[in-house]
Amino acid sequence: MAINWAKELQQVERINENIPEGDDWFTSEDFREKSNIGITRAHKIIKELIKEGKIKVHKGSAWNPTQKQLTRKIWYKFV
Repeated sequence: MAINWAKELQQVERINENIPEGDDWFTSEDFREKSNIGITRAHKIIKELIKEGKIKVHKGSAWNPTQKQLTRKIWYKFV
């Protein structure tokens, strides 16, 4: 019986993901797409909202299918 080690490894890595719990979390990429603004401006807006205490931050990790490994990721949520 052959074991597909790549698939097994992916399952183990996904167990170690650190994704925020609950609804309404978004990434800077999501923010850019929905607001239809550029990368630099989006990051400036998010940074300012964090300073004002209007957004909370979750620094975690998620499985990246392109790179086939866990990658760092930051999520945001309006307070």
